[in-house]
Amino acid sequence: MNLCFFTYWGLNEGLTQATVVPHLKILAEFSEVDQIQFVSMERDNIGPKLKLKNVVHHQIVTSESGKDKLTDRSKATKLLTRLHNEKNIDLVIARGVMAGWLSLKFVKESGCAYSVESFEPHADYMHEDGVWKKIGLRYQVLKKAENSEKKQANFLFPVTDAYAQHLIEKEGVNSAKIRTMPCCVDLDRFAFRKTDRSAIRTKLGLKDSDIVGIYTGKLGGIYLDIEAIQIIRAAKEQLGSERFFLIILSPDHDAWRKSLVEANIDSNRYHIGFVDQSEVGAYLSASDFAFSLHRPTPSKMGISPIKNGEYMANGLPVVIPHGIGDDSALIRQNEFGVVVDDIDSIEKTDFSSLTSLMMIDRENGRIAKWARAHRSFDIVRSCYQEMVAKIK
Repeated sequence: MNLCFFTYWGLNEGLTQATVVPHLKILAEFSEVDQIQFVSMERDNIGPKLKLKNVVHHQIVTSESGKDKLTDRSKATKLLTRLHNEKNIDLVIARGVMAGWLSLKFVKESGCAYSVESFEPHADYMHEDGVWKKIGLRYQVLKKAENSEKKQANFLFPVTDAYAQHLIEKEGVNSAKIRTMPCCVDLDRFAFRKTDRSAIRTKLGLKDSDIVGIYTGKLGGIYLDIEAIQIIRAAKEQLGSERFFLIILSPDHDAWRKSLVEANIDSNRYHIGFVDQSEVGAYLSASDFAFSLHRPTPSKMGISPIKNGEYMANGLPVVIPHGIGDDSALIRQNEFGVVVDDIDSIEKTDFSSLTSLMMIDRENGRIAKWARAHRSFDIVRSCYQEMVAKIK
């Protein structure tokens, strides 16, 4: 069987390294798979290619400023057609609904089997977060594409049970083609390590008594903005300003620094940086709890933030708004952290349980054990095994 794996992201982007490369490694191990044609969309220029056994990497440079997506789709269709003519592609796997859209025209014309993983209501949450207008071209095109993907795909892999049930019960999608595939993580890479905790806390000049909260992400758009700062400030007040320290790992250095200054958070009580994916686990180990700050909207039932899996693999209690995928409910039900029910009315007492939550054993406590059972790449492997068995 010859596969084509299509992602909308560039090779060196964090999501590719965290969610695409591990999936390619799993697929490449299957005896049924002869070769994988891997297609990535590069934001700048063609760069180094992925070197992986049984995987051939092809790169498409996206249209300048990302404005002309029709050009991107034309490039994708042309490349996929050539690969099909040369390699006789049996199955196209699209990672995300944007990759699904870029490969959709080829799939319809060729009749190739087709699956879309990380399938989510992307157009709706971009609209709900104020990034796209509902009457805008981007929303209209992607919404139509999502509906086509639901009909065309042999398999859809949403990342939450909540959205899987919505697709089946509310939209009438055939349940036989749907399997939940949450955003899984490298459990070893993100496991808690005492040596990493000591090294990073020494590097940052932290005391043993300091309480460290960490957030790995951006501000604004699909993430909270003003409310994020309010949540952080309320947690700081509950835990004690003199002991609280904040680690931010994000490319948005200036936006974070500006917001923290406006919130009167002392510059010597936070660290803003951006590190390679391989180093994130060490900073998680140095922390005592984590923030997950997606903006809650109705369509967020369909998302599985990979940062949540990384946090829990490290045994960290998580502070999260209500209504984020399956995670808010499971964090509340299992007492894995704090769920903020009303982001418009945040009180420091909302975080009164954090002190006891931080006493959970990081290596073998209930949070880390849950992650090992529910965010392992074994789940991805199982989904792929079923898919390949039905399509070959």
